[in-house]
Amino acid sequence: MKTRLEQTVLDLYDDAAFDQTLKKIASNLSEEVRQDQLPTRHDRSQLEDDQFALTIITKTASKLNKFPINNRVNTALSNEYFELNHHKMPLDAQKTAAAHIQKACDKYGIDSHNSIKVASMNHDPRTNLYVESASKPAKTFTKTAAKTPEITENYYALGTKYPMPDADFVKKAESYFDKFAKKFSPEDRHTYATNVTKRASELGVKLASKAVEKYAGANYNPDVETHLKLRQKLLDEASPYVPALRKLASFQDQTDPTTFAKVLHEIDKKAGLDVHYDKNIADPFAATFGAEMPKVAGYVYEKDNIYLTGEDIEKVASDKYDTLKNYFGPTLADGLKKEGAAAFMALPTDAQDIIARISNGEIQ
Repeated sequence: MKTRLEQTVLDLYDDAAFDQTLKKIASNLSEEVRQDQLPTRHDRSQLEDDQFALTIITKTASKLNKFPINNRVNTALSNEYFELNHHKMPLDAQKTAAAHIQKACDKYGIDSHNSIKVASMNHDPRTNLYVESASKPAKTFTKTAAKTPEITENYYALGTKYPMPDADFVKKAESYFDKFAKKFSPEDRHTYATNVTKRASELGVKLASKAVEKYAGANYNPDVETHLKLRQKLLDEASPYVPALRKLASFQDQTDPTTFAKVLHEIDKKAGLDVHYDKNIADPFAATFGAEMPKVAGYVYEKDNIYLTGEDIEKVASDKYDTLKNYFGPTLADGLKKEGAAAFMALPTDAQDIIARISNGEIQ
């Protein structure tokens, strides 16, 4: 039976006898390194992926971080543990871990073990990622290792996080975005969705997420002007940021969408409009790259057996004006009254849901 890496003791933190083993291994360290504070299991939980020499994506799609190299003492301990356990890993995993441990040893002035020197020789990996395959562990450095997926420009959804080595991981990344997009900053939403879309294209994966589609556009949203007008309505006419928004609109033809969205984001933050994201206005990247707002032909809202047309939006804006004003404030209520469906479709989903329930009488 083949041993899975998630079942294998590789570094200090896999060891059931953590405290006893730590003391034993620490006795092998140089006197200078022993002066550093020894790590705890809690310390490890605070580290990011790129603070380890190796990040393993296992056969069961879980992520394992091995051999911490964030400081001198952890690097020294990883140096010792690699020497003890490297033979348990496939060759490519050994080489990747060794290359990063060697760099950390050089940084902290630690003499690496020969196993690390040999494994890292002529190997300079772009990332610390290793995707576990069905290959057996390589006991020497001469055996052929399984080939890991090519690390393309869009391999990660964001930075060096959320790897997408195959179609299943692309779908997982898509599903994660649907659930947790609001936890990302506006710019990271755009970057994440764009990378997921491009990686899906590379692997021939068909995406279904409307959220990913909205944030991954390469061109301007045809209704970006409406999003800018909604921002102006949230500001006092005397605000210096009203002319700034108008000026930005005039530069749309001369500015690429990414730059436009970044400038809009800066204006929003300085004007205090960012507090309205996902409530009263779309964030700058959704506003700039988002899908075109549906025109008033048939239903503009269909959810939970509530159906609203453009005429229904105009009616609720008129008949339930006071309720809308009490719930959202006069700016949004006035915007709905003046622009109807166009203003409604520029709102985040949560706001649309509330307005729909005001329309059908669920919210008085």
